[in-house]
Order: sequence, then C-alpha cells, then structure tokens
Amino acid sequence: MAPRDCDGFRSSLPGKILPLLRERNLGMMRNFKDALAACRGSYVALLEGDDYWAREDKIQSQTDFLDAHPDHAVCCARAQFVDETAGGQSGIYPGAPSGSYTIADLIQNNFIVTGTVMYRWGSVGPLPDWFLT
Repeated sequence: MAPRDCDGFRSSLPGKILPLLRERNLGMMRNFKDALAACRGSYVALLEGDDYWAREDKIQSQTDFLDAHPDHAVCCARAQFVDETAGGQSGIYPGAPSGSYTIADLIQNNFIVTGTVMYRWGSVGPLPDWFLT
C-alpha cells in the first residue's frame, strides 16, 4: 500500500491503524516479526496479502468469543480456498468439526488457516531469532 493510500485508511479509524512504512524492503519474515512487535491491542488477527476476510463481522465475532471465553487463547474458523493453479479447484479447510482443541491437537495437525485466526495478545511470546532464518 502506498503511503498516501495509508493516510486515508488511517484517518478513517483514528488511533486504531498504525502503518509501518518502510524505507526499504525488509523481507517477509522480518516485516512480520516487526509488525507483531508493534501490536498493542488485546487481540491479534492475521491477514496476509493474498487473503481477504469475507465476513464483515469476523473481527467482532471473534472478539466476542474470546471475551466470553477467557480460558481460550486462540480462535479460528474454516476457510474457503480456491487453487488457481489447479483449474480453480475450491474447497473448505479444515474438515475438523467446530469445538475446542488443545495445543497437543494443534501440534499433531496444524489446522489453523492464518487468515482466520485471532489470538489473545500476550498468549504467544515474541518470535525467536531463528524465525528470521
């Protein structure tokens, strides 16, 4: 996003948007680590450049869920995907049913789609230095 584009977006939500404008390209991993370090809210929701949120109430819905369930650190949802390299094949992932899962479940099968996740800030520590390699 060009700096001038950021100004309009930032002014539409005063105090809620903090663009991290760069003099040079830091690379994906360094930029991601720096962006997470700049977060100051109660929750973090991730959205990568090639994804989008289809539900207008996604953030509010997940915030409401985490507010009502202080024993949960993360919430996520299923995502519809379209694989343009496979002739537009689409589907829903993950196939796991709704419900609560443990960290052991997540380690066994990482089923969280990045664009659907919201987590409680502070429940995940800073990214380690090896993340940048």
